[in-house]
Amino acid sequence: MKTILKNGRVIDPASQLDQMADVLIEDGKILGIGSFEAVNAERIFDCRGMMVAPGIIDVHVHLRDPGLTHKATIATDSYAAAKGGATTIVAMANVIPLPDNVAVHRMITERMKKEARVKAIQVASLTRSIQSKNLISKELSDIDELVASGVEIFSDDGNVLMDMTVLYNVLMKTKEHNMIILLHEEDEHMKWYGPTAFLPSSESSILARDLELIRDVGGRRIHFQHISTRRSVELIRQAKADGLHISAETCPHYLLLTREARDIYGANAKMAPCLQTQDDIEALIEGLDDGTINIIVSDHAPHTQEDKNTELVKAPNGIIGVEVMFPLLLHELVHKRGFSYSWLLEKLTIKPARLFGLRGGTLAQGQAADICVFSDRLWTIRAGEFASISRNTPYDGWEVRGCVEMTMVDGNVVYSSDRIEKQ
Repeated sequence: MKTILKNGRVIDPASQLDQMADVLIEDGKILGIGSFEAVNAERIFDCRGMMVAPGIIDVHVHLRDPGLTHKATIATDSYAAAKGGATTIVAMANVIPLPDNVAVHRMITERMKKEARVKAIQVASLTRSIQSKNLISKELSDIDELVASGVEIFSDDGNVLMDMTVLYNVLMKTKEHNMIILLHEEDEHMKWYGPTAFLPSSESSILARDLELIRDVGGRRIHFQHISTRRSVELIRQAKADGLHISAETCPHYLLLTREARDIYGANAKMAPCLQTQDDIEALIEGLDDGTINIIVSDHAPHTQEDKNTELVKAPNGIIGVEVMFPLLLHELVHKRGFSYSWLLEKLTIKPARLFGLRGGTLAQGQAADICVFSDRLWTIRAGEFASISRNTPYDGWEVRGCVEMTMVDGNVVYSSDRIEKQ
């Protein structure tokens, strides 16, 4: 089957392409970008007035499935990802049972192949203590066997590797295997109690500690999750200048919200690490601009209303975000701050693809037709219309300029706003 996306503004940061053109798709792959006659195409989508870009690659989402399906499922929240323009998502390991061995990881992966609306990848856990929050556990998961089975991405998600011996052993594994480790940097002894949980040093102190160990013993493909403070940006910038093999991400909430949001939205503005100040926001944007912070992720974290409807200190951390991340960033970073579409898309497409060794992130000929079509349409976010089961968001009622109109995976339409005319 041949499909043509006609008359769109085609933006592909990987090839520095930004021009009016058509995109020709055949058998799920990009056949070419240029001007194509519609004679031999079975499907034609008129993308006039819209942008055609690679699908977003979100390497930090929580699907809660298996084990916590009252909050989200593979089916519901992979569809939420599609509504947000994502074509590949990487799911964290805090599910039940824990993917700390080949059998469980394979079981979840097979379910994802059957049930996910987009391409989904399951992270394996670094240790067996992630569910118990056993801070003194030294038992690593079956890392050697998992890597031998093809697993490359490991994390203990919201659990910090508080025991330095455990982190040392993990760093040694990165020298031995082609694996990437994702580290959550917060002091476990500070993060669960007010007021210390809300201090920026909860993050930067552990980050500084871990960077010092990496300086001592080395390690490859070490990735720091959801960086939120100026001091952390400075530490990572210096570490990169010193030649450490590290990368880092941040999230929309750390670019849009300050700690005052907790007074407005309550537990729907509580996350880990916590929201900080406008100065921290400016430092994060500077870090994105100079490459200190490599990518932007959603840290999509579904919770039920009952979970969040309690006092702030007791409420679980996290907000949902995969469905609205791209529109929020378009509104704030492109339309308000003046960054280019390509500048933003690079941090959502080709950079995470290259960093994590994933396919996609580009519209190059021969690549999978994983595509996001979006517009500058002004619309209002309505939590009640989310695809996710959960509704824990501070963005309900926000008006944003920038909207995903269609998402394609392997050339198949997995989401459409029905605003693109099909011929």
